[in-house]
Amino acid sequence: MIRACKSSATARPTTRRVPWVQIHKLPDYACFNHSVHVTRGISCGECHGRVDQMDEVRHDQSFSMSFCLDCHRNPAAHIRPADKVTDLGWQWSTNAVEAAKLQDVNGKKWFRLESGIAAKLSACHR
Repeated sequence: MIRACKSSATARPTTRRVPWVQIHKLPDYACFNHSVHVTRGISCGECHGRVDQMDEVRHDQSFSMSFCLDCHRNPAAHIRPADKVTDLGWQWSTNAVEAAKLQDVNGKKWFRLESGIAAKLSACHR
């Protein structure tokens, strides 16, 4: 069972099955592992957008190779604390300049490029 809750003042959480509907389809040769990204501090919102604010889930990003490579080339810009990965509204600061500085400093602190894996095509293409 999944606890589903529409975020509004009048809505009450309900326990019901939420049917999974495939929105994104990757080519067969592309391999994507959610857990690898989430456990390293990449929020669901980086790719899927603010699904907590969508009445109906839709494509927020085009999952093109350039989209993936842009993130892999600068992962520090997308990393957040592990306990904030599913908090889609979380931000370092409400001040944009301060948030950008904190993102840069903390993202680099948490990110470790292990033998160039972030840029290796064989990591995602089979």
